[in-house]
Amino acid sequence: MKALDTAKILYRVRDEVMNRTPEGQRLISLYYTYAPKIAERMFADEALYKQGFDLVDLFIPNLSALANDKGDTATITEDQVKEVQAFLDDLAAGGNTEIQDVIQSESKRHPLETMIGMSMDQAWRYVNGYRLKWLPPISDEDSYTGQQGRVIPMKFTVTDFEGNFVVDETLTLQVLDSNGRVVIGPVQVSDNTNNDLKIQGNQYHYNLQTKDLPAGSYILQVAYNSSNGAQSETRSIILTRRK
Repeated sequence: MKALDTAKILYRVRDEVMNRTPEGQRLISLYYTYAPKIAERMFADEALYKQGFDLVDLFIPNLSALANDKGDTATITEDQVKEVQAFLDDLAAGGNTEIQDVIQSESKRHPLETMIGMSMDQAWRYVNGYRLKWLPPISDEDSYTGQQGRVIPMKFTVTDFEGNFVVDETLTLQVLDSNGRVVIGPVQVSDNTNNDLKIQGNQYHYNLQTKDLPAGSYILQVAYNSSNGAQSETRSIILTRRK
């Protein structure tokens, strides 16, 4: 493919796909921050320079599919991931600690091997992560006040960046006291007992039992998306004494 055609596809992916999500914008900014150092490293190493452009050529069909709303037709292969990893390893071997740190950090945030076998659409959803939204009676903005001994019927939902409901098997819930000690949990999604998190109607449900909790302040913590750098949401809960 001609260099001009390749550039057009890359710019389309940047402007029409990546620039439309917060995570995509973050990755664009990250690239332009370190692009001068990467270019300097590549221009100083002819083999690395060729390796980088060969890698771009390898992914052009995938990127073209993504830009043309056909990302579900292009699959990321094990060989492609190996080539990306090899390039990053060789790039990091140049000794620039900033580049090394960024590569290590991003590799933890988005493990490449996880994308093997994904379509480009699936990989893009994976990269963007999930969003958790609390549902009544828990609020997205305010702390929740309840009476000690009463059950709090918790509900929340987890969606990808397109708003699609996500079943996240890594999700856990726990309650911490004012000293940061875990007093309930961690609880995972299961249908085995009444004390587990359950999924019903595209929502996560959990009946938080407070009968053994003294009156006071607590933190409700939900950790999720562990396969993609891990995210967490917390909410403050205040239990008042029973009258």
